[in-house]
Amino acid sequence: MQPESVLHQYSSFDAMISWKIICVEGKTFINGDFKNIRYAFMENVEVWVVLLDPAGKKVCRGSDFILPCRLDKNLVAEFSIELPAATLVGAKLVFTYKYDGSDGGDGMKWMQSFEASVT
Repeated sequence: MQPESVLHQYSSFDAMISWKIICVEGKTFINGDFKNIRYAFMENVEVWVVLLDPAGKKVCRGSDFILPCRLDKNLVAEFSIELPAATLVGAKLVFTYKYDGSDGGDGMKWMQSFEASVT
């Protein structure tokens, strides 16, 4: 059984992420939005996704770079990740995002991870 294409969301102190999972011909497409909710701007934003099967074993991974390279506060940018395997109900997606955030000073590098169950 494959997951339905429903909107999933995650929010932390720095970003809001929403995505849909679409399975087509043995591949999984994760199409989403990344919103900067903390810093005056973020640069070099990357989103990584690792697919874990229902037993927790790593199946594959994919990534995307957020464009434009600079994402000002409260702006949203799209990302799209293709995984070379179908995602089944009961699997997990491990998202990792990283960026350089700044409020006008030196800034900081940050990385955050979270898991999302596939329903």
